[in-house]
Amino acid sequence: MKKIQSYFISGILIVAPLALSLYVAWVVVGLADRIFRPFIPLDKFGIPSEIPGVGLIVAFLFFTILGAIAGSFFGRLYHRIVDATLSKIPGLNSIYNTVKQIIDTFATTQSNAFKEVVLIEYPQKDIYALAFLTSETKGEIAIRKNKKMINVFMPSTPNPTTGFLMFVPLSKCTKLSMSVDQAIKYIISAGLVAPTAPTIRKALAIGANDAVRIDAEPTDAYFVAKQIAEYAKNENYDIILTGKETINYNGSQIGGMVAEFLNQPYVSLATKLDLNGNTATLERDVQGGIEVVEVNTPFVVSAAKGMAEQRIPNMRGIMAARTKPLKVIPPVNLEELSSVVKFELPAEKSGCKYVDPENMDELVKLLHNEAKVI
Repeated sequence: MKKIQSYFISGILIVAPLALSLYVAWVVVGLADRIFRPFIPLDKFGIPSEIPGVGLIVAFLFFTILGAIAGSFFGRLYHRIVDATLSKIPGLNSIYNTVKQIIDTFATTQSNAFKEVVLIEYPQKDIYALAFLTSETKGEIAIRKNKKMINVFMPSTPNPTTGFLMFVPLSKCTKLSMSVDQAIKYIISAGLVAPTAPTIRKALAIGANDAVRIDAEPTDAYFVAKQIAEYAKNENYDIILTGKETINYNGSQIGGMVAEFLNQPYVSLATKLDLNGNTATLERDVQGGIEVVEVNTPFVVSAAKGMAEQRIPNMRGIMAARTKPLKVIPPVNLEELSSVVKFELPAEKSGCKYVDPENMDELVKLLHNEAKVI
């Protein structure tokens, strides 16, 4: 009975997003038809006016043409006339100017509004809320507080279009790696839809049975390797595969550290893996040829290009990934053994100097005094 109930719920979860999307699309099409259909003389061309979606198509064409005209000289002139006229009408001018300012803020490509998600301490100590970074605080507020502050919009739940504008010291904000879309889903669902990395969901969509995410921000290779090893030591995995491009800025440290913590053999950057019982045969690209390695399970291996074929998730896999388990576990406490002191960019290269091919003396002088190669 429990299995049937599980299947029933899984079926609802698979169908519900599609059904809701179709319903919203139907409502939008119907609304566009009701607004624009009276202005479309389809009967004169022998086209039935009852065809659904005609209003939406006309609306799309109308706004597209309007946008093209707005970018022309006459469009800009008309916009200035309308702007000047509405700005002089009492009562309407305040509404028009406010709406216009909001739309201009969100439409400008130079704006950083809602580009980052931050965590702020609100409404009291040790209680936190999600907010969106909009811009740096400027003007009188910044001058009076005499500290670096940022403007954040803290949305309400479940309607993220309302909320509070807050001015918060930059030192009191924690920038998060989740995207704005993930944060909005988290807010709308009142915390039921936890943000997860797209990579994890993609892995589930292309065939992984379940997933585990350690709820921590990585600090260095030692921290990441220890967290993986602490979880894996009780799971009795036969093979642990680590990536290549995600190995600590190509430092190739995590795989070896995990193997050391688990006291297991380690093969680095393998391009092929064949398993026969408890014995694995691996191939590695080395200078001048291919190295073949045999190792018994359990072991750790870091995978290089060629280990597996690239797979694109299909619709069935994407829908199934929604119901697959994603376990989130807390990290283990570790002593920080190393820390990044600073990042430095290389010195900018100076511009090229062109020397007349006939002026060999000048070339020799530059090579000796500036390039210092002779």
